[in-house]
Amino acid sequence: MRIGIDIGGTFTDLVAAFDDRIVVVKVPSTPGDPSEAFATALSRIDRPADEVLHGTTVGTNAVLTRTGADIAFVATDGFAHVLHLARQDRPSLYDLSAQRPAPVVSRDRCVGIVQRTAPDGTTITELDEDEARATLRTLRGVDGVAVTLLHSYADPSHERRVAELIAEELDVPVSLSCDIVPEIREYERASTTALNAYVQPALSRYLRKIDDASSDARCGVMWSGGGIRGIDQTIEQPVHTLYSGPAAGVLGAVWAAERCGVRDIVTLDMGGTSADVALVNDGVPDVADEASLDGLAFKTPSIDVISVGAGGGSIAWVDAGGALRAGPGSAGADPGPACYGKGGTEPTVTDAQCVLGYLGPSRLAVGEPDPGWGLAGGELRLNVDAAREAMARLATAARLDLDEAADGVLRVVRATMARAVRSVSVERGRDVRRYALVAFGGAGPLHATALARELDISTVIVPPSPGALAALGLLVASRRADASLSRPQLADRSRDVELRSILAALTKQVLDELAVEGVRSVDARTSLVVDCRYEGQSHELRIPVQGGPSFALIGEAFHAAHLERFGFSRPDARIEAITFRAVALGPARDITVAAPSGTTIEPFDNWRVGGVDVPVFARSNLPSGGRISGPAIVTELDSTIWLDVGSSAEVHASGALVVDVT
Repeated sequence: MRIGIDIGGTFTDLVAAFDDRIVVVKVPSTPGDPSEAFATALSRIDRPADEVLHGTTVGTNAVLTRTGADIAFVATDGFAHVLHLARQDRPSLYDLSAQRPAPVVSRDRCVGIVQRTAPDGTTITELDEDEARATLRTLRGVDGVAVTLLHSYADPSHERRVAELIAEELDVPVSLSCDIVPEIREYERASTTALNAYVQPALSRYLRKIDDASSDARCGVMWSGGGIRGIDQTIEQPVHTLYSGPAAGVLGAVWAAERCGVRDIVTLDMGGTSADVALVNDGVPDVADEASLDGLAFKTPSIDVISVGAGGGSIAWVDAGGALRAGPGSAGADPGPACYGKGGTEPTVTDAQCVLGYLGPSRLAVGEPDPGWGLAGGELRLNVDAAREAMARLATAARLDLDEAADGVLRVVRATMARAVRSVSVERGRDVRRYALVAFGGAGPLHATALARELDISTVIVPPSPGALAALGLLVASRRADASLSRPQLADRSRDVELRSILAALTKQVLDELAVEGVRSVDARTSLVVDCRYEGQSHELRIPVQGGPSFALIGEAFHAAHLERFGFSRPDARIEAITFRAVALGPARDITVAAPSGTTIEPFDNWRVGGVDVPVFARSNLPSGGRISGPAIVTELDSTIWLDVGSSAEVHASGALVVDVT
């Protein structure tokens, strides 16, 4: 038996797969110590697991709440404050009061040491070890040290010697940029290394706890790039888990869509606080080499997910101009939306849906294991009166009637999600109309058909048990290893020998890392990428190496990619190859799920939605091949699906609902 566990802000989801069964467990999360909810969820399964896979937000939360370790930062003399100088770009260009997010290292803990390496790896100034030791002694008492020396990607010898000096003088964990991200761009490399050191102690303690809770099962952790790695490897480089949770959800969406014969999708993961959006082409999610968290850059492979403050708990408000807004503030899980009856008084997206009738008289609170898709458990009664009171105050402020205000909130939050979808598609030269929308998370299926109509998307796929899809995504993820190295040079065919040498070394590195994970090289799939740009440009495009390592072929592919992305190419311009990358994936994982066992397509109730009686169907009752026409509501214990007028849904043999939006 294999188990995937994903920890969210409200619920911790467990999906267990064995034989042709899927068992889903939901237990309340324990923010103070997420390992408690992890252990509780595991205790609900009465048979031993062979493998336990986990998506974690511990590192993410440590950064967001600034509760990581007390660390120091060591740089080349003269570059000690690179974390505070950051980049010159201003995200809020016209906001004179805007403040940059504070780095995770205080200025008094940032020091420089005498040494200098040139971009080509030659030594300009030798490392002054006596001076370095004296400087390091001033850092005694820190929990860890991040080291980022100038151009260490070209020659890491000085960084490795500094690590030895730190071990002798301070005896604390050390994060080296030459190990974490051996690439150009000093600030991004420094920020990534500092974040690694910052989250390492907390994540190390946490992962040891979940490893113990998993007993004899082999334990793995989802990395941001969409692959599973072992506990020890994750403890060494925890910065790779900062987007662990969203990555698992995207993989689950890919799996669900492929079972329906669809490989080009937009994923929409809408929870209580945010909505996460990603693009998948031909079954492969877009992967970015740089991302940011709370304004802090980190340069690790991450599934390219855009998060916006549009969740079920997003608070609705009226701005100074009298316009309705929703988010990014959230009511969270405690007290939560007003309709939860737990003391919340702010109007939220969920309250708007409750007022309009999209949500029935109860909502899932806690689930217990049950054979097949779905789960059974306790329910939280919705307080419709509390939702109406909260929404009435908003309506008064917006000078609207109650239903207009509630409908306006839903329109606003959909507009926010639509912008996110366009940013990963249209703004990157992709026609969003040729993609299917895969909606999951507790709130995603309620908005899916209306959002698809706004984006002119004709197909929506709602996986079974969409609220737990991120946990399922862990079960279909492969073991993965990434390696990169910056070696800036002209992409000239005369350098093909060097190209082959670099890529061969990177390939060996990723295969060796997978071997540690128990994956034989003959079972691994490798891919190679070169980051290229026109000479004089400042940023690169990722170009897959196809047809053999050849700069001539890479150059042709780069011109075509530049034309697609920016609308023009420069065939006569020289091309620079900057960073070389290799990825290795272990064997593809799959799970077997029995076909839907329902026997009827008769509604069990009618709800009043927007002044119209709408039939309500229980998803567990629907048979394979059954079809429902909108307007209609399909309920299950971890989500509610809304089919608007003009849409129709068919129950696919895989258990997914495939919605035709016309």
